[in-house]
Amino acid sequence: MNTKMIPVKFNTNHNVLTNILEENNEVINIENKDDIKVNIEHLLFVEKFNNVLVKFNDKLFVCEPISIVENSYNRRKVEYHPLMDKLN
Repeated sequence: MNTKMIPVKFNTNHNVLTNILEENNEVINIENKDDIKVNIEHLLFVEKFNNVLVKFNDKLFVCEPISIVENSYNRRKVEYHPLMDKLN
């Protein structure tokens, strides 16, 4: 079972002014399903990404942080995402 993720970071005013725009091109492949949650938590709470697009069993999910203190996030199923073509 192969899972793919794209960590998403939004552009800020600083990025636009310095002309360093986030491209969100990194696709992470995960072979072991037990590593999915650990990777999502690391991307959201350690590396401070805004959300993570996940393709698991041919379904798309967006994971967004709820609480940094409790390291909790929500997962919602989506039918479309602008970066979904990079997961194929």
